[in-house]
Amino acid sequence: ALALLGTPALAQRDTLFPRDYLADVCKPAVEAPSTIIPPCTEIEVIETACWPNGTEPLALLAHQECMCGGSYFPDWLGCLDCQYFHGIRSPRDYAFYQTIIGLASSSFCGAATPTAVWQTAFAKQADQGTMPTTGATVGSDRAPSDTAVTLYYTPSASQGPGAITGSATGATAKPSATSPSGTPTDSKSSSGG
Repeated sequence: ALALLGTPALAQRDTLFPRDYLADVCKPAVEAPSTIIPPCTEIEVIETACWPNGTEPLALLAHQECMCGGSYFPDWLGCLDCQYFHGIRSPRDYAFYQTIIGLASSSFCGAATPTAVWQTAFAKQADQGTMPTTGATVGSDRAPSDTAVTLYYTPSASQGPGAITGSATGATAKPSATSPSGTPTDSKSSSGG
């Protein structure tokens, strides 16, 4: 479970592993359904909801529509913004991943028919990318232990997966698949979830 605001884990941030601190500040618990979902949480939700029900072209097309038609990419950048804001990512890392997400999302979302899942497109761009040689290599936490999402992110539209439309809806009626995290997912609806 994630540590809540005011716990000793947050008060002693410097003694935690960065992954623990990332969870504390970038994936805080939300209190109401109307609250903005922390983007680092929302990208995991969307990836799971959009995981394809197979590797055939129709399943990958549904995956593409679900990933590209919703808030995944703005949320991904919001998650990166949280990591940068809280000093988890350096300015150099931040610039690198901004470039990679732009290239990978353009490649994946711009494909007439994707040939692989989103994570493959991202990994390919990251492997081919070059880390900037300018900018600081160490980050600085601008608001230690402050979990307010509004410090670094304001969604420009509703959060969630994109709608699956047209012929791609045929890929949503298949049996359960395994999500990227290894947990079973139910068959997808035409809304992507």
